[in-house]
Amino acid sequence: MPAYNLFRHRRKQDLVCAVPEDCAVPGFIAGESWIFDGKVTEMTAAPMGFNASAAAASIRFNGFYLFQSFSKPVPAQPALLQAIPSEFRGLIEAADALTDSLNGPSYFGPDRFPDP
Repeated sequence: MPAYNLFRHRRKQDLVCAVPEDCAVPGFIAGESWIFDGKVTEMTAAPMGFNASAAAASIRFNGFYLFQSFSKPVPAQPALLQAIPSEFRGLIEAADALTDSLNGPSYFGPDRFPDP
């Protein structure tokens, strides 16, 4: 496994970006929204949620790998969210966080709409 530098989103602590040590850090990481969170050189030390085969595919196309990492079990979700497969929830949250860091707040989350 190649060595990865890990960057964690400041507001959404479960969102992590892995960048191979020998690759350039993506421009969106340079902002204040991300912090360096260490280096991983072997799978046994990788954060929960890191998938080596998904990382290889993502890096081949994007140069980085975004994933959701949890340090403890995820609490039960409301019944409405149970119908959405967990892998899609993570992708939606990751895309929303990436959009926020690049363009400012997006308006796709339920918390983004003002009360009538």
